[in-house]
Amino acid sequence: DPEAPKKPVGGAYGIFLADNREAIKKSLPADAKITDVTKEAGKQWAVLSEEAKKPFQDRYIEKSEVYKKESEEYKKTHVADDDEEPAKGGKKAKKEKDPDAPKKPAGGAYAVYLADNREKINKSLPEGHKMTDVAKEAGRQWKELSEEARKPFQDRYLEKSEVYKKAKEEYMKKTGKTGDDEEEEEEGVEETSPAKKQKASPKKRAAPASTEAPAAKRGRPGAKASAAPEAPEIDSSVMTEATGLNLHVALKNLAARPDVLSSGKSHKELLEALKGNNGLVNKAKASLLGA
Repeated sequence: DPEAPKKPVGGAYGIFLADNREAIKKSLPADAKITDVTKEAGKQWAVLSEEAKKPFQDRYIEKSEVYKKESEEYKKTHVADDDEEPAKGGKKAKKEKDPDAPKKPAGGAYAVYLADNREKINKSLPEGHKMTDVAKEAGRQWKELSEEARKPFQDRYLEKSEVYKKAKEEYMKKTGKTGDDEEEEEEGVEETSPAKKQKASPKKRAAPASTEAPAAKRGRPGAKASAAPEAPEIDSSVMTEATGLNLHVALKNLAARPDVLSSGKSHKELLEALKGNNGLVNKAKASLLGA
C-alpha cells in the first residue's frame, strides 16, 4: 500500500550510512561505484565500538517507535492488504513474520522511480482515477527513459540492497534466523509451489521403498501428478525487461499459473499486468482474467 507508513530499514547501520554517505563518497576515487560507498561504510561500521554505535541504534529505535504508532493508527482506518489472501479451502494463508526483521527492497530500480514520482503522477491523472492507474503511468514513463536516465535509480536500488544485506547479517547474528521466510514473498513467490510442498513433506520422503516397478505403482484413478506444471519459456526480450525491473521471478510465477496459461495472454501482457499491480502476482492475475 503506497499510503501506508514506511518501516525504517537498514537498522542503525542504515542511519550511519545516510549520515556519512557524502563524506565517504568524496573520500573515494571519482569513478567509484555506489557499491564501493556501501562497502566502505560497512568497513567503517564494523570497526566502531558499541559506544560509538549507540547513538545510531537509539535513533533507529526512535524511528521504529514512530513507525509502530503511525502503523497502528493507519490500521484503524484501512483494511488489510494482500498479505493475507484467501488460500485453497477458504482459509487465509497467514504468514507470521518478525516485525523486526529487515525488509528486502523489492521492485528494482523501477520501484525507486515510482516512489520518487508517485505524487507527481497522482496529481497529473484525472480525479477519481484508480491506484493502479498511477503504476501504469509510471511504467509507461519508465519504459521511455534512456539507460542513462535510469542509472541513478539503479544505483539507489543497489545501495538499498547493500544496506539490506548488512542489516540482515546483523539480524541473523542476533536471532539465529535465516530470514528465508521473510524473503519468499518479496521475491515474488506468493505461494509455495507444488514442487516445494513435495520437498517439505517428510512423511512422503520417509515412506518405505516399494518393491514394485514404478509403472506398477498404485494410486487413485485420475490423481494429478505431484510435479508442478512447467512454465513456458518466457520471450527473451520480455524477460530482459522483467529482470531490469526485478520482476523476473514474479513473471515466471504468473506465467506458470494454469488459468493464465489457458488464457492465451502474451508474456508482454503478463509483464504489463505485474507492472500495473506493483509486482503482486495474484492482483496481476485478477486484472488479466477479470476476476
